[in-house]
Amino acid sequence: MTALDQAHAVMEAAPGDDAARLRFYDCLASTELFLLLESEADGDRISPQIFPVEGQQFALVFDREERLTAFAGRISPYAALSGRALAGMLAGQAIGLGVNLDVAPSSILIEAEAVGWLADTLDHAPDEMEARPAEISAPKGLPEALIAALDAKLAGAVGMAKLAYLAGVSYEDGRQGHLLGFVGADKGAEPALAQAVAEALTFSGIEAGSLDVAFFNASEPICASLARLGLRFDLPEPVVEKPRGPNRGWTRTARPDCADALAAGRVRPLRGSPCPALPRVWGLARAGAARGVSVARPGFCVFGTRRRGKGSAICVNSPDHGRQDAGRGHRFRPGGYCR
Repeated sequence: MTALDQAHAVMEAAPGDDAARLRFYDCLASTELFLLLESEADGDRISPQIFPVEGQQFALVFDREERLTAFAGRISPYAALSGRALAGMLAGQAIGLGVNLDVAPSSILIEAEAVGWLADTLDHAPDEMEARPAEISAPKGLPEALIAALDAKLAGAVGMAKLAYLAGVSYEDGRQGHLLGFVGADKGAEPALAQAVAEALTFSGIEAGSLDVAFFNASEPICASLARLGLRFDLPEPVVEKPRGPNRGWTRTARPDCADALAAGRVRPLRGSPCPALPRVWGLARAGAARGVSVARPGFCVFGTRRRGKGSAICVNSPDHGRQDAGRGHRFRPGGYCR
């Protein structure tokens, strides 16, 4: 089951629970949806397929590509966008949403009025104000639903800040409340983080609730009080792809610098090579060099061997020490020398 399936099941199990209904719409807004189109997109212009149901118009969306294909019965054009963007696009057009119709347990028709309400709710930006905290205290009396909603929202704020603390606060003007203080927020991420907190508060189902949001540098003194008394939320860091290992085969695609070197006659490939050029260039051929020895690195090209006094190009495509090039007698020592 997808997250949308689970949120829908909870809502259906408790028809009178407003909090469960709000959590479903929160999940819908945060989910990437696949919108069924009439035809392929023309630049940034799309035309959704519209289906009439009981006198109302509905656009069809699915939370998995395979679910869209299963409904359509064939490969069909679609646009992928978040539920938040989709609600804003359809608001005011008297078009509802058919979600996962006939292909998932979360199959539901959402009328145009509810789509408009969702768009208005998501479009509500938090108010900005200036206040100076006078005292930080431990958070008290906050509903578990709000803590869970904040945790879920901040889990999606990848790389936007280092961490956040939830604490009680008293201001110099006498006002008291709760504060979510972000530490080390990226430049420009403040509005998105404030909006995420506002949505967590709205969709948690708390009536007349309020929560202040502030941003601090890690060096500011208030961060020590927040760390000592507040509830900490660690925001996820972006995943950095590990560099690929050494090239273990020949390629027929040459980089421009390699191709230019070949065209200029500064290097030439080994006879019988399956490709006319090598993928990466470590250095230029040094024909006539005193020893004709070049440093070898796994996966890189090495130039300037003593083969007939020419500037032959050899690709070291194995990290194993002492690899023997078949039939050519060249000894490859990664990180060492090519003789």
